Amino acid sequence: MPSASPQAQSAVQGALAADALAAADDAVITIDASVKVTSWNAAAEPLLGFSHADAAEHGLAIVIPAEDPAWHVAASHVAMESGRLAHAGAVARTEAVGPSGARLAFGFSPGLIAGTNGRPQDAVAVLRRLTPPGVEFVPASGNEQGKARTDA
Repeated sequence: MPSASPQAQSAVQGALAADALAAADDAVITIDASVKVTSWNAAAEPLLGFSHADAAEHGLAIVIPAEDPAWHVAASHVAMESGRLAHAGAVARTEAVGPSGARLAFGFSPGLIAGTNGRPQDAVAVLRRLTPPGVEFVPASGNEQGKARTDA
C-alpha cells in the first residue's frame, strides 16, 4: 500500500491541529511580531469574556490590566527579537481583565513560532483559568498574597 504524499500528510496534520485547538478547554492565542492577535480559539471566548473579533480589533490590550500594557508589549518584542522567553517556556501565573473589569488569574504557558527563516515570527500563549467562574482575583498589595473574592 503506497504511503501518503507529503502534501496529503501535511493536510491531515493541519486538520488535526485545527481540531485539537477547537477541542481544547484552555485558551490558545497567537500574536504576530507587531503584537496583533492572529488567532483566538473558541475556549478563549468564555474564559476571557471577549470574542476573537473583539481581540482582533483591540489587540491584547483588551485583557491586559491597565497598569501593565507597556510591559507586556515590550516583553513580547524582546522575546520575538531574541528568540528567548523570559520564563524559558515554563508555566507562569498571569492576570487578565474580563469585560466587567474583574481580574482573572491564569496559568500562562508561552511559546515562539518560527517563520521560514527560523526566527520567531509569531508567539502562542496557552491560558488556563485559575480562578473559578464567578470569582475575581484580588491582586496583592505590599507584602500580602493575592486572594479570591466572589462576585456575590
